[in-house]
Order: sequence, then structure tokens, then C-alpha cells
Amino acid sequence: MKPRSPLRTFALAGCALIVAAGAAAILLIVGAAVLTLRESPRVISGITPGGAPGAAYSLSAQQQAVAAERGAPESFALLFYQEELDDGSIGEVRYETWSYYAAGEEFTFINGEQVSMRPIDNLDATVFPTPYLPQQFAASMTLEQVVNAGQLTSFTLVPLESALLPGGETYFAAELTFGMVKGQLRYVEALPLAGEG
Repeated sequence: MKPRSPLRTFALAGCALIVAAGAAAILLIVGAAVLTLRESPRVISGITPGGAPGAAYSLSAQQQAVAAERGAPESFALLFYQEELDDGSIGEVRYETWSYYAAGEEFTFINGEQVSMRPIDNLDATVFPTPYLPQQFAASMTLEQVVNAGQLTSFTLVPLESALLPGGETYFAAELTFGMVKGQLRYVEALPLAGEG
């Protein structure tokens, strides 16, 4: 058997190195594409909500009084978070704002207790109230529970940067924006539609 020439061995090693570099480049490109896709907004449609929307939260007596006098809020925002209490323990907080544009009033509640009522600007437009109610949403609901509560048939999912909020995602649906952290509801904003005034 004839020994291989050093030039031929060098050429084979060079080809193997080029093939390995090409494979590594393809893996890097595919990996980057998967990460980009995972972090890109996605439209989810064709959803069939299960069950009927119901009350996930019971309004306090103060909230019931405001709703009895003024009706359901034309828009509202809910924020769920934890806070250190006076005794040093950690407690759950439900922070709500209810807006009534026609009346020019906004109410703020913390855990159902009214903490303020302030004037707000009247939108120089006809306001069509949100179809949602604050009591449809509760802290730590799952995505499925939010979809069922709001009877959502589609939404756009926007993952948040992990450096900003690990496990955070924002969802945009018809007249509804909500945020989830690690699969649990943390924020809801129900928006009215406005027409020419």
C-alpha cells in the first residue's frame, strides 16, 4: 500500500474543517431563528372559549354601591401584586381604577376599599363602554381562565424581554389588554371604544 501524501491529508483535514464550520454556522442560524420566533409577537386566533363567563371575584360593598349608582365602569384597570403588611407578612393586593368618562369620574379601590375618587377629563367623543366587568378577573388566573372569562376568540401575544420581566407576556385582545407573569394574571386593562362626539 502506498503511503498518503502530506498534501492529500492536509486537503482532507481542511475539507473536514470547512464542513464542521458550515454545520456550526447552520446550527447558530437555526438557533437564532428559533429564539427570535419565540420572542416575536404572535397572533393566536380561532380560539373556542370553554364555559360561560362568570364572576371570578366578588365586589366589595363599596364597589357594589358605586356600580349600583353609576353602572359598570366604562373602562377599568386591575393590578395584582404583593406588598409587605404592617405586621411584616406579605399580602396580596388588588389595585383597581374604574373610569366613568361621561361623568368625568375615576374611582380607585385597593382590595375593594375605595381610596379615592377624582375628576378625569371627559373624552370629547361618544364612549362605548368596555364589554368586560372587573369581577370577571382575579389574581393568578391562568391564560385559559382569562380566555374563558372574557370569551376571547383571538389575541396577540407579545413576550417581554426576560431582562425586563422574566416570564412576562402581554396579550392584546378586542378592548382588552392583560399581562401574565409565569402563567399567572397580573394586570388587566379593559378599554372603551370611542366614536366622534
